[in-house]
Amino acid sequence: MNNGFHARTTAEEVAAFYGDSLSSKTIVVTGANGGLGRETARVLAKHGARVILACRNVTSAQETVDAFQAEGIDTAKVHVQKLDVGDFASVRAFAADYARREWPLHVLVNNAAIMALRDRTLAGDGNELQFQTNHLGHFLLTNLLAPVLRASAPARVVCVSSSAHRRGAVRFDDPAFDSGYDRWLAYAQAKTANILFALQLNKLLAAKGVEAFALHPGGIMTHLQEHVSEEEKIAMGWITADGSLHPIFKTIPQGASTHLVAALSPDLSGKGGAYLEDCQIAQPSDWAKDPVQAEKLWALSEEKVGQKFSYSVHRFQANMAAFTTFNLDVGNLICYPDWLHGIRGINHCIDEIFSENQLNASRTHTQAITDDPNLLEHAVFCNANNVGIYYNIIHLPSFCLGNYMQNIAAICVIRQNVRIFLLAMLPMDPVAVQCLIR
Repeated sequence: MNNGFHARTTAEEVAAFYGDSLSSKTIVVTGANGGLGRETARVLAKHGARVILACRNVTSAQETVDAFQAEGIDTAKVHVQKLDVGDFASVRAFAADYARREWPLHVLVNNAAIMALRDRTLAGDGNELQFQTNHLGHFLLTNLLAPVLRASAPARVVCVSSSAHRRGAVRFDDPAFDSGYDRWLAYAQAKTANILFALQLNKLLAAKGVEAFALHPGGIMTHLQEHVSEEEKIAMGWITADGSLHPIFKTIPQGASTHLVAALSPDLSGKGGAYLEDCQIAQPSDWAKDPVQAEKLWALSEEKVGQKFSYSVHRFQANMAAFTTFNLDVGNLICYPDWLHGIRGINHCIDEIFSENQLNASRTHTQAITDDPNLLEHAVFCNANNVGIYYNIIHLPSFCLGNYMQNIAAICVIRQNVRIFLLAMLPMDPVAVQCLIR
């Protein structure tokens, strides 16, 4: 890329270069209450973006917002939301809450991480904690927010990896290290997973305007090294005996610069799946760019989070001769469950039916009927020839909030001539449904 950026470029310099585009952006940064996440959020907020600090410790996150304000940053568009990526229930709650807010999402920065835990630790969901926090939690979060990203396209997902991925690949036969724990191999596995995830996600969503990137921010001393002793840092050459940092290490503002490039650079458009170092495209290890390994990781991740995400076809398809106020010819509809992970997904479905069939309608008012996630009732009113269109999203007996809307029926009633059709949404595979007319 010909951006002139390098290892010592700061996040401020990147944002200043691309700053004109930020005032209209909504960006989620995980782990934004410290280190690189905090600097990323600070610079984005300073340049006018709406920024959501998605953090496990909301008290610390609010203190971060207060510090931004004390610096003179307008924090009117800076928000704090509870998110623990090491807990799937927390991830699902965050995604459901985000959908209810009806915010767009232009960039998701998967930044939160832990490193080199001394002892093998399992998350409450049963996975090795580094793998769950650094990869699985972000895998689930990204997929649950995918409908919002798609509706906000062009959008990006930024996965913060590390050069430590070069230490080892994903251990598909033993990802939890049941056979024996190595703290650094566990970290390497999680960081390799970040790159493979970006590769596969981009393959699945780039056609819908959502591109994914992975990056190594560089060596930076932050709270991430809290499990590494001073003696170990000296032994690895990170610091000298007098405590001085090795010159290769960056400052936090320098470390966050590649986050900003991945999130904002127009030079990266059409280059999704790329891996970045020092603000430039670089090459990861062979095992981290293997598309077969990426597909295999996706399947493993779905198994671990207990939910499948299908993006086999990237748009709502309809084959109708006519769909107008007074005439509805029977056709086949194919619908996909990833549209349904929230209100915005359903709205997008309905909107695309309209646009594909040249229905002269525009949505003028949207009102949430209830905040109850078990119902998610929603109404849409259109002003085409004074025709009102109302639909409910209702749960079936097999509905489970933990699986987040895997089985749903959406019933649309077109009041003019009382025409009714049913779209059955089932997990994993698309279902073709005949329109039912009375």
